[in-house]
Amino acid sequence: MNVTNWNVEENRDWYIRLADSGTDIVVELYISEANAQSQTDRRSFGSAAYGTDVECTLTADTGYSVDYFQEDYTWHLRVSGQNGDSAKIYKMNAFTDLPSIAHAIFKNNSLITIKSTYEINIHTKYKTVRRVPLGIHIPALSVGKIVNFNSTRRGVTENNQIETLTISGTVDSLGSAKLANNVELIKFSNLNKV
Repeated sequence: MNVTNWNVEENRDWYIRLADSGTDIVVELYISEANAQSQTDRRSFGSAAYGTDVECTLTADTGYSVDYFQEDYTWHLRVSGQNGDSAKIYKMNAFTDLPSIAHAIFKNNSLITIKSTYEINIHTKYKTVRRVPLGIHIPALSVGKIVNFNSTRRGVTENNQIETLTISGTVDSLGSAKLANNVELIKFSNLNKV
């Protein structure tokens, strides 16, 4: 008799007793080894047909509950055994030597790497700040507006947001006033892990 996989609530010690009933495998869940050995204070029970890696759904005893670890699965345990096998008790907890739950995301290194890289990339940004003296006054400009920044010398054409706007004025020798805008532009970009 053997437990090949589990899907019961985690972060607690469980003791699983497997026994041969003569017609199938009897499965019982306890919270202590002493209870499992004496078959007292059982928390849940079920049965599985003889065979390898057979699904077993447990039924909670009165006053207790047994929850799934992953709701996607409709079984609590997978067990193996044949007619005539002797009864066995297995301890199961977070540090068990039984294999972990069979879900691809927990076992596939490629999927784990792809998912973690994706999460890092969507939450990591950097800010580019440019201070640009325009030399003229544009009354339509205001903080928060999106402007197209175009620099042929730098080979850059991109949308930026106005973070600060300063209007400065000068008076020439003839008494004419001239206004000019100085803007601080920002651009947010994704910082991607490679």
